[in-house]
Amino acid sequence: MRTLYLLVLSILISIHSIAQDWEEYPGDSLYNLEEPFDAIVIPDDSTNLWVLGTPGKNKLDTAFTPQLAMITDSVLDYPINNHSWFDLIITDEFNTPGFFFPDHFFIEFQHKMYSDTLLDGGYIELSFDGGQTFTNIIEQPAGDIYWAISPWTGADWMETNLGLYTETDTLHNGEPGFSGCYDWTQTNFGFSVGLPLFPSDIAVSQIDSLILRFNFISDSIDTQKEGWMIDNFRFYAIDFGGFVSFPTYPNITVGPIPAQQQLTVNFPAPPGQLRYEVYDLQGKVVKKINQSETQTSVIAIDDLPNGLYILGIWGDGINLGSARFIKD
Repeated sequence: MRTLYLLVLSILISIHSIAQDWEEYPGDSLYNLEEPFDAIVIPDDSTNLWVLGTPGKNKLDTAFTPQLAMITDSVLDYPINNHSWFDLIITDEFNTPGFFFPDHFFIEFQHKMYSDTLLDGGYIELSFDGGQTFTNIIEQPAGDIYWAISPWTGADWMETNLGLYTETDTLHNGEPGFSGCYDWTQTNFGFSVGLPLFPSDIAVSQIDSLILRFNFISDSIDTQKEGWMIDNFRFYAIDFGGFVSFPTYPNITVGPIPAQQQLTVNFPAPPGQLRYEVYDLQGKVVKKINQSETQTSVIAIDDLPNGLYILGIWGDGINLGSARFIKD
């Protein structure tokens, strides 16, 4: 089974009871593009403006971490009627195997733009099927197999979802995106699923990549603008505490944490036929439980060795979320 990992130097897990406190996992990875970064793929197309180079323009003049950055041509203004893109591809070959972020995986980057406001600009698309389909990051359906959590409406999440455009920031083709003239800006976005990814209705073996496509587009009017520049990709995870709920079925609780003999799962209402899967830190399924519909479910864990686990929860075949727990 292929699994999807991120490159991390180390992972130190800090577990909290269900609470609003959160902390960052140590061992995150920063790529300032000064060395080869195979995860970035630029199409071999003469009309594609994206290059990894040294900026030499008037406004887009210096990389965030000199000397190199991704930029829509390192010298010339962008032309009319252009659509250029590059992919950031995260696969299991991307890293040192053996570690993964249990949940709340985030990507951060720095960027700077000089374009016509709400006309020319850039937007980010996601693909979880190897590039067959792409969805604008803010249009990723809530409750889908994978779910982008930026921008999030919950107060506890706002400080970790910064600098992303909104659905009303539309470009000339109707796509929401970045536009206008702004200096270096930091953008963060994340996914409320763990890596490896745990899909609810397709086999894990079908999932082998996460692709983020960075698009830049221009309209038919030449205003002699310089385009978009991106630098310093960072990959990290945040521990927000106990249960990770999908918005389609909130208010589930799991406890006690730590647990010795059993876990109790409480639902606000019976969610249908229940299925639980317990994963270890390598993403291996170590226990499966099927239960009839109930509002309170008890799961025996006395047969598991002491350690950290993730409990995946399904109701009538729909993924409801996951919870980290410690067997002590």
